[in-house]
Amino acid sequence: MLKYKGKASKLLSSDLGEGVLAVALTVSFLALNKKSRRVLNTGFGTDTELPKEVLRHVEIAEKLLAEGRELIDKDPVQASEKLYKAAEEAVKALATALNLPEARKAIESGDRRSKPLEKAAQAVAKALGIKEFILWWDVAFKLHVDGFHEAKLSSEDVKERYEYIETMVNTAKRILQKQQSPHKQH
Repeated sequence: MLKYKGKASKLLSSDLGEGVLAVALTVSFLALNKKSRRVLNTGFGTDTELPKEVLRHVEIAEKLLAEGRELIDKDPVQASEKLYKAAEEAVKALATALNLPEARKAIESGDRRSKPLEKAAQAVAKALGIKEFILWWDVAFKLHVDGFHEAKLSSEDVKERYEYIETMVNTAKRILQKQQSPHKQH
């Protein structure tokens, strides 16, 4: 099981990669508001394990991210949907772990409604103080609408957006797994 404890600075101890996203994420963490610092510093409780469903959402997100990456050149329509679903699972994982009311609404809405997912992404961005998170969600939604439903995005278009979804999933993974106690790691 995962445990969350520690300081926000530890969340950035491993590389997020090069470029603007890493800088923007670092700046976001450094500029956390008081409420966000409290959430990250006290976290989910030093003795409270995260629900199994949080772990499951992260596992699904990683699987869909890999599947989407493999499909980009072969089938950009299906790649777009896999990448959107990976972002959706990252949002659900973080919203659930943070015990945000929007989490339950997003999970219960299923695939039919995007508004609860957007609200959950906004709540996660606000709770963690990562303004870029909502922008990453917007990229995911573009993949969903223009890439999947409208089939308007080329492989190149999807490739250009992949890194944002990857960053979103990796951010969720790092935030939730970074504080995993050594004796309980998988």
